[in-house]
Amino acid sequence: MIETALLYSEKTCGCFDISVQSRNYNQDTWQGINLLPELTSVSFQQSGIQVDLSGFLKGYALEKIRNLLSEHTIKDALINLGNSSVLAVGSHPYGEGWKVGFDNNPVFASRPEILLQDECLTTSGNNTTDRKHIISPLTGQPVEGIKYVAVVTPGGVEGEVLSTSLFVATTAQRSKIVESFPIKNMYLS
Repeated sequence: MIETALLYSEKTCGCFDISVQSRNYNQDTWQGINLLPELTSVSFQQSGIQVDLSGFLKGYALEKIRNLLSEHTIKDALINLGNSSVLAVGSHPYGEGWKVGFDNNPVFASRPEILLQDECLTTSGNNTTDRKHIISPLTGQPVEGIKYVAVVTPGGVEGEVLSTSLFVATTAQRSKIVESFPIKNMYLS
């Protein structure tokens, strides 16, 4: 998981960074994380580096769940992890795909439902002015204000990485990130 997360740091212009909560953080801190696969361990080039996989774990869990569903030949399912990470496999018994709305999200509540089929919807953001839980790797500070990003992607891991990255990215970075990933739909506020 750490290896994959580090690859996403590069691919997202540093906007996805599992080391952002490290002491004395700067935008190169993630490069001080060394993987030692032969020893199945991780080492750090400096003290104070912390690894936080919270922006990655729900997407990872969705992919594991997708694999379990496939192994047990379950062709139709909707998996919802806390309303911010949704996996749709196959179709609802009464129609094609799965209709998913943004009813629990005041920022996107006016958006129509979207139809998901064999893909993931992931969101990142602040739904109140008090919520400041995502730290920007660009500034090292929590992102403030009511703002949201939602993406529809083939996989959960990419979706989680993208919703977080696009949430903190500058306009120029956002353009570069969007060009590098298979995003079916993107919703910004």
